[in-house]
Amino acid sequence: MEVKYKIIDVDPSQHSIVVRYYTDLLSEDSLATSFNSDGSIARRSDGSPQRCQTDYNFNLWQTNPPLTTDDIKKIANDGAPYDWFKLKHDILDPNVDTSLDVVSELLNTQFDAVKPVVAPLISETSNTSNTSSTLSEDHIEKLIEGILNNSSANNSNT
Repeated sequence: MEVKYKIIDVDPSQHSIVVRYYTDLLSEDSLATSFNSDGSIARRSDGSPQRCQTDYNFNLWQTNPPLTTDDIKKIANDGAPYDWFKLKHDILDPNVDTSLDVVSELLNTQFDAVKPVVAPLISETSNTSNTSSTLSEDHIEKLIEGILNNSSANNSNT
């Protein structure tokens, strides 16, 4: 999949740009979201759709030194929604099951959310050479226990 992009708007008062992303399979027209009263796509002066699902606004935080053309292209490139396009391509592919039939048995059923266990961030001591932080066996066991307890709780809710 090749994702393409173009900058379609700039707003100096907000120091921002709007970038539009599309692919060969998902064209700008297929991603259009603004329509005229007759159902036709509302178009910009260049003939492209007025608005698309993948028009992303980026505030450009750097002001000093001013951004270069390459900086702006990198921001636009790095913001490309690759995962979203992969999902949309999969939905269009008849060989990929995206029916979500499994969800039908979950509809309108209340579940209790269980807060996930997140391991604490471990950082190295910056002032001491040859010293690194590691998790103790006790801490690892508690993390595993927390994961197993969450897994058991989630399984008992089904």
